Amino acid sequence: MQKTSIEKQIIKIIDQFSPYIIGHGGSIKFISWDAKTGTVDVELLGACQNCSMSHLTLKYGLEQALTAKIPSIKEVRSV
Repeated sequence: MQKTSIEKQIIKIIDQFSPYIIGHGGSIKFISWDAKTGTVDVELLGACQNCSMSHLTLKYGLEQALTAKIPSIKEVRSV
C-alpha cells in the first residue's frame, strides 16, 4: 500500500527522532495515521516498551515535533 504524503512526512520526522530513542535502548515504529481524528499510532520497542518515561517521550518529544510540522496531527499514541 502506497504511503500518503502526510505518512511520508510522519515517517521522516520519526526517523529524525529515532536516534534519541535508540540512545535509550529502544526503537519506534510507525503504525498508522488517521486523518479523521488526527491520530498517529506508533509502537515502542526494546527498552521503551516498559519504560515509565515513554509517555513523556511521546507527548513532549515526538508529538510536539510532529504537531509543529504537521498541524493536522492532534495526538500520538503508543499501541
